[in-house]
Amino acid sequence: MGLFKVLMATVIMTVALFGMSNTTHAERWEHVKDVFYIDLDSIGKDYEYLDHSNGGQWYIAGHAQVRNSSSGVTKTWYAQNYNGDGVRDGLYLRMGYGNIMRKVRLQDGPEYFVANRILSWFSPI
Repeated sequence: MGLFKVLMATVIMTVALFGMSNTTHAERWEHVKDVFYIDLDSIGKDYEYLDHSNGGQWYIAGHAQVRNSSSGVTKTWYAQNYNGDGVRDGLYLRMGYGNIMRKVRLQDGPEYFVANRILSWFSPI
């Protein structure tokens, strides 16, 4: 009987902590250009490298959960500051699984700002 009480207390605490983390988590969405929301708690670093032999070039790749405000769909977006050949020539973005990594420019508007926000979350080494 004592083991059952311990297990039930563990389940109740887990549910309570999960509920609290979701409440806090929901308050951390950042609106980007009236189109997307970035979940700031989901921003993560996938890759970081400082190339000292190439003039101190900093390579970074990251991801975040992004919600489209018009459709309500949330997907993981991936951003990086180098292309598939390892050349730093702008920002690249993949908007969910199955999509190709494509270069985004300032004129791409909200997509560019999402990529920039994900990568700017991290400081160079």
